[in-house]
Amino acid sequence: MRKERGHLPFFGIGPLYVGLVCGLTAAGVWASDSGLLESGIVPGLKVPMRVAGVLVALAGLFIWLVALLGSRIDDGIRNNRLVTDGVYAWCRNPLYTGWMLMTIGVAML
Repeated sequence: MRKERGHLPFFGIGPLYVGLVCGLTAAGVWASDSGLLESGIVPGLKVPMRVAGVLVALAGLFIWLVALLGSRIDDGIRNNRLVTDGVYAWCRNPLYTGWMLMTIGVAML
């Protein structure tokens, strides 16, 4: 017996992601305009940025691996059914999202 679920969110995680990217872009422009990025190193943020970069890259790797190895997307394709459980309950394209997060994490390093 299949458990009934409510509808998927209309916008998903898109507005949160766009807001975060816009906020980080604005912070980067502000830091550049205020002279904090003249040397390429923000004083006092070298270690936190490396830690954050590793965490973001690992999160991306985790999402990518879960989507690749544990999602059973092939079963959904064979049965002509949209997969909405597992990592696909959170993200429609977890393989792309995983790579994007890994790339952002490496850039933060």
